[in-house]
Amino acid sequence: SFHIPPFLLAIYQSAGSWYGVPWQVLAAINEVETDYGTNLDVSSAGAVGWMQFLPSTWKRYGVDASGAGARDPYNAADAIFAAARYLAAAGASHNLAHAIFAYNHSHAYVQSVLDRAELLAGEPSALLSSLSELSEGDFPVQLRYHSSYRPGTVGGGNAPAAVTAAAGGAAPTPGSVGAAAAGAQRNPVADIYADSGAAVVAVQDSTVTAIGRSRKLGRYIVLRNAFGDRFTYAHLASVSAYYPAPRRPHASKAILSAAVPAALGAGPRPTGPATAGAQPKPQAPPKTLFGARAHATPSTPAAPTTPLVATINLGSRPSAQTLIPTLAQVNRAVAGSGRRHVLSRRSAYLLLKHYFTGAFGMPLSALQLARLHVGSHVLAGTIVGRLAVTHGARRPHLLFEVRPAGAGEALIDPRPFLDSWSQLETLELHRNSFATAAVYGPNLHARSVGLTLRASQVDLERIVLQDTRVSLAGCERSAIAAGNVDRRVLAALEVLVLHGIDPTVSGAWCSSSARLRRQTPALLKTGNAVALSALDGRAPVAGVAAIAEHALRTLPGADRPALSEQLVAGRLVISFAPARQPQTLAVAASFTAGFALSSSRWSQLDSRLQQIQQPRVPTAISPAALRSAHRKTHKHR
Repeated sequence: SFHIPPFLLAIYQSAGSWYGVPWQVLAAINEVETDYGTNLDVSSAGAVGWMQFLPSTWKRYGVDASGAGARDPYNAADAIFAAARYLAAAGASHNLAHAIFAYNHSHAYVQSVLDRAELLAGEPSALLSSLSELSEGDFPVQLRYHSSYRPGTVGGGNAPAAVTAAAGGAAPTPGSVGAAAAGAQRNPVADIYADSGAAVVAVQDSTVTAIGRSRKLGRYIVLRNAFGDRFTYAHLASVSAYYPAPRRPHASKAILSAAVPAALGAGPRPTGPATAGAQPKPQAPPKTLFGARAHATPSTPAAPTTPLVATINLGSRPSAQTLIPTLAQVNRAVAGSGRRHVLSRRSAYLLLKHYFTGAFGMPLSALQLARLHVGSHVLAGTIVGRLAVTHGARRPHLLFEVRPAGAGEALIDPRPFLDSWSQLETLELHRNSFATAAVYGPNLHARSVGLTLRASQVDLERIVLQDTRVSLAGCERSAIAAGNVDRRVLAALEVLVLHGIDPTVSGAWCSSSARLRRQTPALLKTGNAVALSALDGRAPVAGVAAIAEHALRTLPGADRPALSEQLVAGRLVISFAPARQPQTLAVAASFTAGFALSSSRWSQLDSRLQQIQQPRVPTAISPAALRSAHRKTHKHR
C-alpha cells in the first residue's frame, strides 16, 4: 500500500533533485521522525519541525524553499529541503549511509531509514509517475473564495450543513467534510462549493479539449494535461474568452547563466547531528486539517492572514484601462478582507499583476493575451471560468471530474487529489513577493537555466511534454510520460528552448522499422540519450547547431552532456553516463520497469489514499522560523 501523503511527493522529488539526494531517503527520514508530519511534538533533545532539526543545526542548514521570507522548520517544504541540504553536505552522493549517520548518530536509525527507502524504491515507477503528476496541481477554485467540497452529484444542490468553509482564505479542510463523506459510497465526481463569482482555474498545465453546454453538465470545459489525464469543470456560469499565454523567446547567441539562488546553495560540512532525542507518544490527530492544537506548542501557528488576491474577468478582451481595477473595486475587496486601510492605484496594479506573475512564475513581459479555444495550451493557475453569482443560502458550486490517462479509463474519485492540491497550495500562501520563482509545485515553469537543471523528474516531464517548442513523436511522448527518460536529458532539451532553439526529437527510444531498430546504437535504446533530427526546423548543422552545442557544453559538472554528430548521420546526439544510484536502492528499483497502470490499480490507489492520516499543515509562519537573509519581502500598503 502507498502510504505517503501525495502532496509531499512534489517536495521530496524537488529537494532530492536540487541536492542530489534520493527522494526516497528524504521520505523515509520524514516517516521515521514525524510520521509524515502527523506528530510535530518537540523531541526530548529539543528537535523541532517536520524533519526534527536541532535549533542550532537549523540555523546553519535551514532553507526558505517556500519563498516566505523566513526559514520555518514547521513548513514542510523548508524542512525537507533543509534535510536534503544537510545530507548533501554530509556526502550523500558518495556515501549515503554515512550521510544518514551524520543526520542521527545511530546505526539502528541508519538501517531503519535505508530499509524504508528501499521499499519506496520498489514501488512501480509508472504508479509513482502517475501519482506524482496528479498530486501536483492548483486547487480548481482560487482559495480566497472560501471553498469546500464533498462527494459530487450531477443533479447539483446546496452544500450540507456538515460542510464548512475554510476561513481566512486558507485551503479547504478535508476534515470539515468528514461528516458528510462518512458512510457515503466512493464517488467519481466532487462538488466544490465557493463564494459567488469564484474564479475557476486550471489545476495543471493543460490543453483545452472541449468547451460546451449540456443538460447534464451545464456550461463546461475539459482540460487534458501533458500525461493524458483529463479534468472536467462543469456547472460554470461563464468560460473565459481570453487567457495569458507565454511569448515566444527570441533566439540568442548569448549563453544564459546556470546560477541558482544563493538561499538554496550548498551547506557547510556538518560538525554535529541534525537531530537527536525521542518524541513523546503521538496524540490523536486533530479533527480538522488546519485546526489549532488544543495546547500551545512551538508548532502552533499564528492566526492566518487573509491573502488579498486580485483577479480579473477574462470574459472580454482587457484593455489598458480595464486591466487595472478602479480604486472603488479594490477598496471593496479590502473591506471584504477585514482590512481598513485604502490601497493606492500602484498597489491595485501590483495586486492585478500577481495573477500574471504569481500564478505563472514569469514576468509580465513574457506573457500575452490570446483567445481561449479548443486546442489552447493554458498554464496552471489560468482562470478558465467563473461560478454563478447567487444570493441567500444557496451557494454556487463546481462539478469536478478526473479521468486518468488511457483508453476507456473510468472516472476516479477526485477528493484525495483535491486534498493534495489544497495542502500544496497552502504551503505557498506565503509567497507574497511577486518576483519569487517557484522551485516546486504546479507553477514551476523553470524560466532560468539554473532552475531547469534542478527541476524534479516529474516537473521536467510535464514541462517538456507541454512545451510546444519541443517536437516529439507519439512513442517518445509515451517514453517520457512513463518516466523512462533521464531527467538530465529532459533538462538539456529545455536548456535549448531557453536559448531560443526548437529541438525535434527523433530516433531516441523507439522506431517503427525493425531494420532501423537493429541499426540504432545501443546508447539510444536507453533513457540516457536523445537524438535531435532538427534544430529550429533545419538539420542540426552550421550556425544554430553551433549555438546549441556551445550552450550545452557550458553547463556545469554532471549536467553537461556528451555531444556527437557522428554517432547517427544527420543527427545531433545528446547523451549522459548512467546516473549513479546508491547500491542500497538500486536492487529494488531494478524491478520497477515496464509496470502498466491499470484501472483496477487506480481503484486500489484511490481507496488507499482515502485512508491516509492527514498531516498538520500550518497556514502561517511558526514562532520557530528564522528570518531569511537571502531575499527581501515586499509589503504593499
